[in-house]
Amino acid sequence: MTSRSLFSIFILLLICCFASICWGRGPKCQILDKEPRPLYTLAGAYIEESDIQGGSDTGLFEVDASWGCAYWNDTLGGDVDAHLNFRSTFFLQTASLDLPEHVSQVSLDLAWMRRMRNGWTLLIGLAPGLYSDLETLDSDAFFLPVRLAGVKTFSSELSGIAGFEYRSGFDRELFPILGLAWEPDPSFRVELGIPESVLLWRPDEIWNFYGKFTWRNVTYNLRDRENDARETLTLEDYRNTFGVQRVLDDRLAIFVESGKSYHRSLVFERRNASSVELEMSKSVFFRTGIAGYF
Repeated sequence: MTSRSLFSIFILLLICCFASICWGRGPKCQILDKEPRPLYTLAGAYIEESDIQGGSDTGLFEVDASWGCAYWNDTLGGDVDAHLNFRSTFFLQTASLDLPEHVSQVSLDLAWMRRMRNGWTLLIGLAPGLYSDLETLDSDAFFLPVRLAGVKTFSSELSGIAGFEYRSGFDRELFPILGLAWEPDPSFRVELGIPESVLLWRPDEIWNFYGKFTWRNVTYNLRDRENDARETLTLEDYRNTFGVQRVLDDRLAIFVESGKSYHRSLVFERRNASSVELEMSKSVFFRTGIAGYF
């Protein structure tokens, strides 16, 4: 862990202590209290083959899962939400670039939320975990993203969020968090922002139809190889998604998604402090999975 990460955690702890002394609880928030929120998800996605600059082509297969493992009330003056997250991206071909077989993220996402007066909420989060090809497990594979945001509830229908995530060692160390969530009716919801925007329509209690925009940027540590000087690999893309969810019962739902991945790149950081960015062409993807609510 770098000294910058330790300093960031120290500053955030000071803010927590100050908040627990000075502020009270605020009203219900469209961002923090939105419903329904699945307790767990499990999904797989296939991204069709696409060309990579300087190499050939490859398809991708992704597996991701999350589990809301804990929620604590009145902890350090606020509420703590904990999720375990897992995502693996498999490269189906080497693309003449000696790509790793896969890169993975195994992390614990902790969010501390302090409700304040006048509809404000302070949100502080940590996402410690392994971000690597998992071929070797050492300290270089451990990253600690830290996020800080302010959430404002303007009314029972509208809330906003603004902040950032600091990710020491990532290709993009400072990542923006910005958005508005508007739900004028339980059947219709709009979330406009980055890194994700969502348009949701619920015609009844069985079906959900939605569109999404997502910006992804994650850095992974790579195994130390004798024949190259690669240290990290960063995957970045934008995704437009259309999805349908079918609720099977009170506890389980299935979903199917399709969309386009674009503005894609692979960035290799070398141990001599140089980097190489390779563009990837647009590609269509398909994703399906399950969501559990209890």
